[in-house]
Amino acid sequence: MAIITLPNQLNVLPGESFTVPITIDDATDIEAIDLVLTYDTDLLDITNEDVQLGDLLDNFTFVPNVDDSSGQIILSAFNVSSLTSGAGELFKLNFQVPDDAATGSTTLDLVEELDTQQSRINEGVIPATLVDGSVTIDSGEISPGNDDSVTSPDTEETPLTETTEVAKIEQEFIDLRDITGLQSVDFVVNREAAFDNFVGFYRIDSLEGNIGEINPNDANITPEAYLAAALDNVVAGVDLSVGNQQTTTVEAELEGGDLLAPFIIANGRLDELLDNDASNDPQVYFPFVGINQDGFDHIRLEGENTFGFEDLPNGGDRDYNDLAIQVNFT
Repeated sequence: MAIITLPNQLNVLPGESFTVPITIDDATDIEAIDLVLTYDTDLLDITNEDVQLGDLLDNFTFVPNVDDSSGQIILSAFNVSSLTSGAGELFKLNFQVPDDAATGSTTLDLVEELDTQQSRINEGVIPATLVDGSVTIDSGEISPGNDDSVTSPDTEETPLTETTEVAKIEQEFIDLRDITGLQSVDFVVNREAAFDNFVGFYRIDSLEGNIGEINPNDANITPEAYLAAALDNVVAGVDLSVGNQQTTTVEAELEGGDLLAPFIIANGRLDELLDNDASNDPQVYFPFVGINQDGFDHIRLEGENTFGFEDLPNGGDRDYNDLAIQVNFT
């Protein structure tokens, strides 16, 4: 199954132009592709001239159809011969943010079907998983919702650690690499789901998710191997769960120097993964699409230092509120 992906958590400013690549992990045998995408016209503008073919489809015939009044983009590309292999860019979308655009986040939705239009590869012969993207319109000020440098609002008065450095949220991770000593954190956990989920964090060695030599983007690394490595690096004392439609706060202290990634156990607990009985193992999802068994992005940074989680295969209803966890540096 091919995975078609839009980038997540792009940060832009009012009046700014930016490019959104649409990528695929495996283009083998593709000779025709149709995609349907929707976006918020109050926050983003685009025209047919702003849509381009990516490098993978360089020799394809291309028909873009942008309706900026309704916020719909229909992309069709085809060729007389199929691609033999490859991963990379299918299309490039050059968006413009209006000067008067309000700050906030919006999604870029790849939809399976819209009216008579469908997202499909080779008329549906090759199955595909669609991974939505998101854009945050920022005021340009450093604040808890700014991914480039997310800090505690009171860091000027009270140092977070033994140094003057601050913790931050880096993409979908907690970045403590510039911290010395302990960092106090409050995790505010909210649940809107039938599943009784569990969220924890584990140490990674890079923003690509490497754990030592184990790379989640390596096709030779199995989900089982990556899970075993992640379990060996779980952060003790950060066990996040709560009753349905309830909120709780979990206090923890994190070691400086670490880069931490979240994971969600769908309707299960950590001890079920550690009991050497594989028959009761629940499903686990990581921030790295390539290592998730369904090839879907189950974890997003929703702004205001909040991680949003989807607990069902292929994203369920994709509202990312099955568990919502806000990280407050104290």
